[in-house]
Amino acid sequence: MVFPGTPQRIAAGFQLAQAWAASKLAISGLGQKDLEAQAARFGNPAGVALVASPKSRSTFEDVFNTRAMVRQHGARLLLLVTSAWHMPRSSFLLQCFLFGSGVTVRVVPVEDPRINTGASEAWQLQAKLALNEAVKFWGSATEMTWSILTGSLLRDVPGFHELSTSLKRKFLFADT
Repeated sequence: MVFPGTPQRIAAGFQLAQAWAASKLAISGLGQKDLEAQAARFGNPAGVALVASPKSRSTFEDVFNTRAMVRQHGARLLLLVTSAWHMPRSSFLLQCFLFGSGVTVRVVPVEDPRINTGASEAWQLQAKLALNEAVKFWGSATEMTWSILTGSLLRDVPGFHELSTSLKRKFLFADT
């Protein structure tokens, strides 16, 4: 399962599927048509089934949808591909949602090319990404708690989008 965000993550997912001879590859939030376009771009590994994923509006929804897909396809091993800075939060959420399922999750962090440039600003970007992830962790934890208590998605609650957008403007670094 690839949690997208950069072309590097998607490319890494296709490379990993080829190297591991995976039976299935999914990119969170991409339907069949978009998956096939990515396969045309990055090369579709022979024998790997492309699995469509429901739309997603957040990392939490990536995890929520992944759990449903794992159940539907009977997966026992899940390789999670996302950026190295995003990995702690996404992995934590996925481990929580798959707890007790018998599914083994292995994380495959992909480096962000903006961080490895050697530029003097790279450390500032790393600090901003880390702080943003810390803030987003609490938002994801809130979404997870809501989902567990109500069985629904918090982002479907009227007014949530506006509140979330306002809080992000106040607490997150926008240039990351």
